[in-house]
Amino acid sequence: MAQFFAHGGLFMYLVLLAGILGVVVSVLQLVLARKIDLVPLIVGFVLITLIMGGLGSALGITTAFSAVSAVDPSMKAAMLAAGISEALSTTTLGLLMALLQTILGAIAATVHRNKKRT
Repeated sequence: MAQFFAHGGLFMYLVLLAGILGVVVSVLQLVLARKIDLVPLIVGFVLITLIMGGLGSALGITTAFSAVSAVDPSMKAAMLAAGISEALSTTTLGLLMALLQTILGAIAATVHRNKKRT
């Protein structure tokens, strides 16, 4: 698992941080369902997580193509494949964290809405 994060670079940690914050806010919404509405904040963290994952991929692919331009032609395909693999790691983590946040957020929003009615 640590190798997966090291492979993805700095944005892996930023995506993970945004994802964890989103999960924490979702859990807070479940606990404080009657007192406060955190659903807009949950949606915000889902979007931040997705955008960070996409930005990490874009920067990773840009870096991969930049590095390939200065390499021996016989090594280009292998380097490009490794760079794209690294770039897609942030997208994968971003999508997984956003999915978890969305599921928890939907449950929290439903609980909040139902507790407001009673």
